[in-house]
Amino acid sequence: MMIEHRLFDSPAWIDLGGTAAKLLMHLARLYNGTNNGEIFLAERAAAEAIGVRRGAASAAFGELEAHGFIRATQRGTFQVKVKLATSWRLTFHATRTGPATHDYRDWSAV
Repeated sequence: MMIEHRLFDSPAWIDLGGTAAKLLMHLARLYNGTNNGEIFLAERAAAEAIGVRRGAASAAFGELEAHGFIRATQRGTFQVKVKLATSWRLTFHATRTGPATHDYRDWSAV
């Protein structure tokens, strides 16, 4: 997993809470070099992976999206007999269809 120093130096990273930072590191660990935009992780699985409650994991996903580190490429659903986790894109890595967008660079505290 490679994360550039400029991400860690960004105001968005500095403002990020600990649970969100931990979740971002877990998502980055799931990135294999070719699956950006297809990183599937549900709230329940995320909570278990980073050792927090589901509500905290949900809040961390929201914080990461608000700060521009991740974007959902397909929202998950939970229906009878159908469970589909949300798929995520890390904005600091390219996808198969385009370059990294580094959305976190545009974040600012209001």
